[in-house]
Amino acid sequence: MKVKQWLCAGMIAAMVVLTAGCWDLIELNRSVLLTGVAFEPGTKKPMKVTYELINSAEGNGSNESKGQGTTVVFTSEGNTIEEATYRINEKSERILITSHIRVIIIDEKLARNGLDKFIDIIQRSRYVREDVIILIAKGVPAADLLKTLYPGEQYASSKIQSQVQNFYRVWGGIPESRLYQISRSTLTEGYALTLGAVTLTGDPKAGQTMDELKEINPHANVKILGAAVFKDQKLVGYLNIEQTRAINIIQNKLDSTSLTVPLDQPNTFVSLEVDHTHTKTHIRKKGERFEISLKVDVEGIVSSLDENIPLDKVKGFAELEERASQYLEKQLESAIRSVQKNEKADVFGFGQQYYRRHNKQFKKVKNWDQAFSQAKIHVDANFHITRSDLKVRRLNKEQAGS
Repeated sequence: MKVKQWLCAGMIAAMVVLTAGCWDLIELNRSVLLTGVAFEPGTKKPMKVTYELINSAEGNGSNESKGQGTTVVFTSEGNTIEEATYRINEKSERILITSHIRVIIIDEKLARNGLDKFIDIIQRSRYVREDVIILIAKGVPAADLLKTLYPGEQYASSKIQSQVQNFYRVWGGIPESRLYQISRSTLTEGYALTLGAVTLTGDPKAGQTMDELKEINPHANVKILGAAVFKDQKLVGYLNIEQTRAINIIQNKLDSTSLTVPLDQPNTFVSLEVDHTHTKTHIRKKGERFEISLKVDVEGIVSSLDENIPLDKVKGFAELEERASQYLEKQLESAIRSVQKNEKADVFGFGQQYYRRHNKQFKKVKNWDQAFSQAKIHVDANFHITRSDLKVRRLNKEQAGS
Protein backbone atom coordinates (compact mmCIF):
# COMPACT_ATOMS: atom_id res chain seq x y z
CA MET A 1 0.00 0.00 0.00
CA LYS A 2 2.83 2.36 0.89
CA VAL A 3 4.50 1.67 -2.44
CA LYS A 4 1.33 2.69 -4.30
CA GLN A 5 1.09 5.86 -2.24
CA TRP A 6 4.67 6.77 -2.99
CA LEU A 7 4.17 6.10 -6.72
CA CYS A 8 1.03 8.21 -6.73
CA ALA A 9 2.81 11.05 -4.92
CA GLY A 10 5.71 10.82 -7.38
CA MET A 11 3.39 11.00 -10.39
CA ILE A 12 1.60 14.02 -8.95
CA ALA A 13 4.93 15.76 -8.27
CA ALA A 14 6.12 15.04 -11.83
CA MET A 15 2.89 16.43 -13.28
CA VAL A 16 3.25 19.58 -11.20
CA VAL A 17 6.82 20.11 -12.45
CA LEU A 18 6.00 19.40 -16.10
CA THR A 19 2.89 21.56 -16.22
CA ALA A 20 4.26 24.51 -14.24
CA GLY A 21 4.81 27.80 -16.07
CA CYS A 22 7.00 30.86 -15.48
CA TRP A 23 5.77 33.13 -12.74
CA ASP A 24 6.36 36.21 -14.92
CA LEU A 25 4.96 34.75 -18.15
CA ILE A 26 3.67 37.31 -20.67
CA GLU A 27 1.62 36.23 -23.66
CA LEU A 28 3.23 37.09 -27.00
CA ASN A 29 0.08 38.69 -28.33
CA ARG A 30 0.06 41.03 -25.30
CA SER A 31 3.70 42.18 -25.59
CA VAL A 32 5.87 44.18 -27.99
CA LEU A 33 9.64 44.41 -28.53
CA LEU A 34 11.28 47.73 -27.67
CA THR A 35 14.24 48.45 -30.02
CA GLY A 36 15.15 52.09 -29.42
CA VAL A 37 14.78 54.72 -26.69
CA ALA A 38 15.30 58.49 -26.68
CA PHE A 39 15.49 60.71 -23.58
CA GLU A 40 14.63 64.43 -23.73
CA PRO A 41 13.48 67.20 -21.37
CA GLY A 42 9.70 67.09 -21.09
CA THR A 43 7.25 69.92 -21.73
CA LYS A 44 4.84 69.11 -18.88
CA LYS A 45 7.01 66.74 -16.85
CA PRO A 46 10.78 66.72 -16.21
CA MET A 47 11.39 63.65 -18.40
CA LYS A 48 10.19 62.83 -21.90
CA VAL A 49 10.82 59.31 -23.21
CA THR A 50 10.30 58.15 -26.80
CA TYR A 51 10.08 54.45 -27.63
CA GLU A 52 10.51 52.68 -30.96
CA LEU A 53 8.31 49.56 -30.91
CA ILE A 54 8.23 46.79 -33.51
CA ASN A 55 5.04 46.46 -35.52
CA SER A 56 5.12 42.67 -35.68
CA ALA A 57 2.42 42.41 -38.36
CA GLU A 58 4.67 44.33 -40.78
CA GLY A 59 8.09 43.19 -39.67
CA ASN A 60 7.66 39.43 -40.09
CA GLY A 61 6.99 39.47 -43.84
CA SER A 62 3.70 37.60 -43.48
CA ASN A 63 0.66 37.84 -45.75
CA GLU A 64 -1.01 39.96 -43.09
CA SER A 65 1.14 42.94 -44.07
CA LYS A 66 -0.89 46.06 -44.86
CA GLY A 67 1.93 48.29 -46.09
CA GLN A 68 2.26 50.09 -42.76
CA GLY A 69 5.48 51.05 -40.99
CA THR A 70 7.55 48.27 -39.44
CA THR A 71 7.85 50.28 -36.23
CA VAL A 72 5.61 52.50 -34.14
CA VAL A 73 6.93 55.42 -32.09
CA PHE A 74 5.26 56.43 -28.81
CA THR A 75 6.15 59.28 -26.47
CA SER A 76 5.41 59.54 -22.76
CA GLU A 77 6.31 62.02 -20.03
CA GLY A 78 6.85 61.58 -16.32
CA ASN A 79 8.81 62.75 -13.29
CA THR A 80 11.19 59.81 -13.80
CA ILE A 81 12.00 57.39 -16.62
CA GLU A 82 10.25 54.60 -14.74
CA GLU A 83 7.05 56.62 -14.44
CA ALA A 84 7.12 57.54 -18.13
CA THR A 85 7.73 53.89 -19.05
CA TYR A 86 4.84 52.53 -17.01
CA ARG A 87 2.54 55.21 -18.40
CA ILE A 88 3.24 54.16 -21.98
CA ASN A 89 0.05 52.09 -21.87
CA GLU A 90 -1.91 55.32 -21.94
CA LYS A 91 -1.20 55.10 -25.67
CA SER A 92 -0.02 51.53 -26.35
CA GLU A 93 -2.05 48.40 -25.66
CA ARG A 94 0.92 46.06 -25.18
CA ILE A 95 3.51 45.35 -22.49
CA LEU A 96 7.07 46.46 -23.32
CA ILE A 97 9.89 43.91 -23.60
CA THR A 98 13.14 45.84 -23.03
CA SER A 99 15.70 43.08 -23.58
CA HIS A 100 16.05 43.88 -27.31
CA ILE A 101 16.95 47.57 -27.06
CA ARG A 102 19.60 48.39 -29.68
CA VAL A 103 20.32 52.07 -29.04
CA ILE A 104 19.60 54.67 -26.36
CA ILE A 105 19.82 58.30 -27.49
CA ILE A 106 20.19 61.10 -24.95
CA ASP A 107 19.42 64.75 -25.68
CA GLU A 108 22.45 67.00 -25.14
CA LYS A 109 20.47 69.26 -22.80
CA LEU A 110 19.97 66.36 -20.40
CA ALA A 111 23.56 65.22 -20.87
CA ARG A 112 24.91 68.61 -19.76
CA ASN A 113 23.04 68.23 -16.47
CA GLY A 114 24.53 64.78 -15.87
CA LEU A 115 23.92 61.15 -16.79
CA ASP A 116 23.23 59.81 -13.29
CA LYS A 117 19.48 60.40 -13.28
CA PHE A 118 18.64 58.11 -16.19
CA ILE A 119 21.67 55.84 -16.41
CA ASP A 120 20.99 54.46 -12.93
CA ILE A 121 17.67 52.89 -13.91
CA ILE A 122 19.21 51.38 -17.07
CA GLN A 123 22.08 49.81 -15.15
CA ARG A 124 19.73 48.40 -12.51
CA SER A 125 17.55 46.65 -15.08
CA ARG A 126 18.18 42.94 -15.46
CA TYR A 127 16.88 43.07 -19.03
CA VAL A 128 18.89 45.91 -20.64
CA ARG A 129 22.17 44.53 -21.94
CA GLU A 130 25.53 46.04 -20.97
CA ASP A 131 26.57 46.33 -24.63
CA VAL A 132 23.63 48.51 -25.67
CA ILE A 133 24.82 51.58 -27.63
CA ILE A 134 24.47 54.98 -25.89
CA LEU A 135 24.56 58.10 -28.10
CA ILE A 136 24.25 61.86 -27.61
CA ALA A 137 21.98 63.84 -29.97
CA LYS A 138 23.59 67.16 -30.88
CA GLY A 139 21.54 70.07 -32.19
CA VAL A 140 18.40 68.01 -32.86
CA PRO A 141 15.67 66.43 -30.71
CA ALA A 142 16.75 62.91 -29.75
CA ALA A 143 13.32 61.51 -30.68
CA ASP A 144 13.69 62.64 -34.32
CA LEU A 145 16.54 60.15 -34.78
CA LEU A 146 14.18 57.27 -33.99
CA LYS A 147 11.50 58.62 -36.31
CA THR A 148 13.70 58.92 -39.40
CA LEU A 149 13.09 56.14 -41.93
CA TYR A 150 15.80 54.82 -44.22
CA PRO A 151 15.60 52.59 -47.33
CA GLY A 152 16.97 49.10 -46.76
CA GLU A 153 16.53 49.03 -42.97
CA GLN A 154 13.34 48.00 -41.24
CA TYR A 155 14.00 49.88 -38.01
CA ALA A 156 15.62 53.26 -37.35
CA SER A 157 17.45 51.87 -34.31
CA SER A 158 18.84 48.97 -36.37
CA LYS A 159 20.16 51.39 -38.98
CA ILE A 160 21.82 53.56 -36.34
CA GLN A 161 23.34 50.54 -34.60
CA SER A 162 24.87 49.20 -37.83
CA GLN A 163 26.07 52.66 -38.83
CA VAL A 164 27.86 53.22 -35.51
CA GLN A 165 29.41 49.75 -35.41
CA ASN A 166 30.66 49.88 -39.01
CA PHE A 167 32.08 53.40 -38.75
CA TYR A 168 33.92 52.41 -35.57
CA ARG A 169 35.26 49.26 -37.26
CA VAL A 170 36.36 50.65 -40.64
CA TRP A 171 37.40 54.24 -39.79
CA GLY A 172 37.50 54.69 -36.01
CA GLY A 173 35.66 58.03 -36.00
CA ILE A 174 33.39 57.21 -33.05
CA PRO A 175 34.09 55.71 -29.60
CA GLU A 176 32.73 52.33 -28.52
CA SER A 177 29.75 54.07 -26.87
CA ARG A 178 28.32 51.17 -24.89
CA LEU A 179 26.65 51.08 -21.51
CA TYR A 180 29.60 49.39 -19.84
CA GLN A 181 31.80 52.33 -20.89
CA ILE A 182 29.83 54.51 -18.48
CA SER A 183 30.39 52.03 -15.65
CA ARG A 184 34.09 51.86 -16.50
CA SER A 185 34.57 55.63 -16.42
CA THR A 186 32.75 55.88 -13.10
CA LEU A 187 34.84 53.18 -11.41
CA THR A 188 38.21 53.94 -13.06
CA GLU A 189 40.67 56.61 -12.00
CA GLY A 190 42.17 58.83 -14.68
CA TYR A 191 39.74 58.08 -17.48
CA ALA A 192 37.11 60.51 -18.82
CA LEU A 193 34.02 59.19 -20.57
CA THR A 194 33.36 59.65 -24.29
CA LEU A 195 30.16 58.62 -26.07
CA GLY A 196 29.22 58.81 -29.73
CA ALA A 197 27.72 62.09 -30.95
CA VAL A 198 25.14 62.07 -33.74
CA THR A 199 22.89 64.56 -35.48
CA LEU A 200 20.28 64.67 -38.24
CA THR A 201 20.85 66.21 -41.67
CA GLY A 202 18.18 67.26 -44.15
CA ASP A 203 14.47 67.69 -43.47
CA PRO A 204 13.38 65.70 -40.37
CA LYS A 205 9.66 65.88 -41.20
CA ALA A 206 10.16 64.55 -44.73
CA GLY A 207 12.23 61.69 -43.34
CA GLN A 208 9.35 60.48 -41.16
CA THR A 209 6.96 59.48 -43.94
CA MET A 210 6.56 56.06 -45.58
CA ASP A 211 7.45 57.63 -48.95
CA GLU A 212 11.00 58.01 -47.64
CA LEU A 213 11.49 54.25 -47.98
CA LYS A 214 11.13 54.61 -51.76
CA GLU A 215 13.65 57.45 -52.13
CA ILE A 216 17.11 56.83 -53.63
CA ASN A 217 18.24 60.15 -52.11
CA PRO A 218 16.83 60.29 -48.54
CA HIS A 219 15.49 63.66 -47.38
CA ALA A 220 16.91 63.10 -43.88
CA ASN A 221 19.74 60.99 -42.55
CA VAL A 222 21.55 60.30 -39.29
CA LYS A 223 25.14 61.59 -39.34
CA ILE A 224 27.97 60.68 -36.97
CA LEU A 225 29.82 63.72 -35.63
CA GLY A 226 32.50 62.12 -33.46
CA ALA A 227 32.58 61.98 -29.66
CA ALA A 228 30.83 63.73 -26.80
CA VAL A 229 33.20 64.38 -23.87
CA PHE A 230 32.07 64.03 -20.26
CA LYS A 231 33.60 65.26 -17.05
CA ASP A 232 32.09 64.08 -13.76
CA GLN A 233 29.30 62.49 -15.82
CA LYS A 234 28.37 65.85 -17.39
CA LEU A 235 28.73 66.78 -21.06
CA VAL A 236 31.48 69.40 -21.50
CA GLY A 237 32.20 69.38 -25.23
CA TYR A 238 32.54 67.55 -28.53
CA LEU A 239 35.39 66.12 -30.61
CA ASN A 240 35.28 65.75 -34.39
CA ILE A 241 35.82 62.40 -36.11
CA GLU A 242 39.58 62.98 -36.64
CA GLN A 243 40.09 63.77 -32.95
CA THR A 244 37.97 60.76 -32.01
CA ARG A 245 40.09 58.54 -34.24
CA ALA A 246 43.16 59.80 -32.38
CA ILE A 247 41.62 58.51 -29.13
CA ASN A 248 41.13 55.05 -30.64
CA ILE A 249 44.71 55.01 -31.97
CA ILE A 250 46.18 55.98 -28.61
CA GLN A 251 44.02 53.44 -26.77
CA ASN A 252 44.93 50.65 -29.26
CA LYS A 253 41.29 50.25 -30.27
CA LEU A 254 41.59 51.09 -33.96
CA ASP A 255 40.83 48.20 -36.30
CA SER A 256 41.36 50.01 -39.60
CA THR A 257 41.16 53.47 -41.15
CA SER A 258 42.19 55.54 -44.16
CA LEU A 259 44.89 58.18 -43.77
CA THR A 260 45.00 60.94 -46.40
CA VAL A 261 48.42 62.64 -46.47
CA PRO A 262 48.99 65.87 -48.48
CA LEU A 263 51.81 65.93 -51.05
CA ASP A 264 53.89 68.77 -52.56
CA GLN A 265 51.53 69.86 -55.33
CA PRO A 266 48.29 71.66 -54.36
CA ASN A 267 45.33 69.33 -53.85
CA THR A 268 47.41 66.18 -54.29
CA PHE A 269 47.36 63.38 -51.73
CA VAL A 270 48.43 59.86 -51.00
CA SER A 271 45.74 57.69 -49.45
CA LEU A 272 46.99 54.97 -47.11
CA GLU A 273 44.84 52.09 -45.92
CA VAL A 274 45.82 51.42 -42.32
CA ASP A 275 45.39 47.83 -41.13
CA HIS A 276 47.47 47.76 -37.93
CA THR A 277 48.36 50.24 -35.19
CA HIS A 278 50.10 49.85 -31.84
CA THR A 279 50.77 52.60 -29.32
CA LYS A 280 53.09 52.54 -26.31
CA THR A 281 52.66 55.23 -23.67
CA HIS A 282 55.28 56.43 -21.21
CA ILE A 283 54.28 58.86 -18.43
CA ARG A 284 56.59 60.44 -15.91
CA LYS A 285 56.61 63.47 -13.66
CA LYS A 286 59.43 65.92 -14.21
CA GLY A 287 59.38 68.78 -11.75
CA GLU A 288 55.86 70.12 -11.37
CA ARG A 289 54.61 68.85 -14.73
CA PHE A 290 53.97 65.47 -16.28
CA GLU A 291 55.57 64.38 -19.53
CA ILE A 292 53.58 62.04 -21.78
CA SER A 293 55.45 60.30 -24.58
CA LEU A 294 53.74 58.20 -27.24
CA LYS A 295 55.42 55.78 -29.64
CA VAL A 296 52.99 54.83 -32.42
CA ASP A 297 53.75 52.06 -34.90
CA VAL A 298 51.47 51.86 -37.94
CA GLU A 299 51.28 49.51 -40.92
CA GLY A 300 49.34 50.08 -44.13
CA ILE A 301 49.24 49.96 -47.90
CA VAL A 302 49.03 52.59 -50.64
CA SER A 303 45.47 52.77 -51.96
CA SER A 304 45.86 55.87 -54.18
CA LEU A 305 48.64 58.24 -55.18
CA ASP A 306 48.18 61.61 -56.93
CA GLU A 307 51.86 62.23 -57.75
CA ASN A 308 54.25 60.03 -59.75
CA ILE A 309 56.38 58.83 -56.85
CA PRO A 310 58.04 55.55 -57.90
CA LEU A 311 57.23 52.74 -55.49
CA ASP A 312 59.45 50.22 -57.25
CA LYS A 313 62.37 51.82 -55.43
CA VAL A 314 63.18 52.04 -51.74
CA LYS A 315 63.43 55.82 -52.03
CA GLY A 316 59.76 56.14 -53.01
CA PHE A 317 58.57 54.07 -50.06
CA ALA A 318 60.84 55.96 -47.67
CA GLU A 319 59.49 59.32 -48.85
CA LEU A 320 55.86 58.32 -48.33
CA GLU A 321 56.60 56.71 -44.97
CA GLU A 322 58.30 59.88 -43.74
CA ARG A 323 55.40 62.07 -44.90
CA ALA A 324 52.83 59.74 -43.31
CA SER A 325 54.75 59.58 -40.03
CA GLN A 326 55.02 63.36 -39.75
CA TYR A 327 51.37 63.84 -40.69
CA LEU A 328 50.18 61.32 -38.08
CA GLU A 329 52.36 62.92 -35.40
CA LYS A 330 50.78 66.30 -36.07
CA GLN A 331 47.27 64.80 -36.05
CA LEU A 332 47.75 63.10 -32.68
CA GLU A 333 49.52 66.05 -31.05
CA SER A 334 46.84 68.45 -32.31
CA ALA A 335 44.04 66.25 -30.92
CA ILE A 336 45.66 65.91 -27.49
CA ARG A 337 46.45 69.62 -27.18
CA SER A 338 42.94 70.58 -28.26
CA VAL A 339 41.47 68.44 -25.46
CA GLN A 340 44.00 69.85 -22.99
CA LYS A 341 42.98 73.40 -23.85
CA ASN A 342 39.21 73.06 -24.28
CA GLU A 343 37.68 70.09 -22.46
CA LYS A 344 40.51 69.58 -19.92
CA ALA A 345 39.46 65.94 -19.47
CA ASP A 346 41.70 62.91 -19.97
CA VAL A 347 39.69 61.07 -22.62
CA PHE A 348 42.82 59.17 -23.73
CA GLY A 349 43.19 57.20 -20.50
CA PHE A 350 46.72 58.38 -19.66
CA GLY A 351 45.74 58.71 -16.01
CA GLN A 352 44.38 55.17 -15.99
CA GLN A 353 47.75 53.83 -17.15
CA TYR A 354 49.64 55.93 -14.62
CA TYR A 355 47.27 54.74 -11.88
CA ARG A 356 47.96 51.10 -12.74
CA ARG A 357 51.74 51.42 -13.09
CA HIS A 358 52.50 54.00 -10.40
CA ASN A 359 49.63 53.76 -7.96
CA LYS A 360 51.31 55.51 -5.01
CA GLN A 361 52.45 58.46 -7.13
CA PHE A 362 49.02 58.78 -8.74
CA LYS A 363 47.30 59.04 -5.36
CA LYS A 364 49.42 62.10 -4.59
CA VAL A 365 47.93 63.93 -7.58
CA LYS A 366 45.00 66.02 -6.32
CA ASN A 367 43.38 66.66 -9.70
CA TRP A 368 44.50 64.44 -12.58
CA ASP A 369 42.48 66.26 -15.27
CA GLN A 370 44.23 69.49 -14.33
CA ALA A 371 47.60 67.74 -14.36
CA PHE A 372 46.80 66.26 -17.76
CA SER A 373 45.83 69.66 -19.19
CA GLN A 374 49.28 71.02 -18.23
CA ALA A 375 51.32 67.99 -19.31
CA LYS A 376 53.98 68.11 -22.02
CA ILE A 377 53.17 65.93 -25.01
CA HIS A 378 55.58 64.19 -27.37
CA VAL A 379 54.50 61.86 -30.19
CA ASP A 380 56.84 59.64 -32.21
CA ALA A 381 55.01 57.95 -35.10
CA ASN A 382 56.54 55.33 -37.38
CA PHE A 383 54.49 54.48 -40.46
CA HIS A 384 55.53 51.35 -42.33
CA ILE A 385 54.13 50.78 -45.83
CA THR A 386 53.91 47.03 -46.44
CA ARG A 387 53.01 47.19 -50.14
CA SER A 388 51.69 49.43 -52.92
CA ASP A 389 48.82 47.10 -53.78
CA LEU A 390 48.74 46.16 -57.53
CA LYS A 391 50.81 49.04 -58.98
CA VAL A 392 54.22 50.58 -58.26
CA ARG A 393 53.83 53.53 -60.69
CA ARG A 394 51.00 55.71 -61.95
CA LEU A 395 49.85 55.00 -65.49
CA ASN A 396 50.83 57.68 -68.04
CA LYS A 397 51.18 58.15 -71.77
CA GLU A 398 54.96 57.83 -71.73
CA GLN A 399 54.65 54.16 -70.74
CA ALA A 400 52.80 53.27 -73.96
CA GLY A 401 54.86 50.96 -76.17
CA SER A 402 57.64 50.60 -73.64
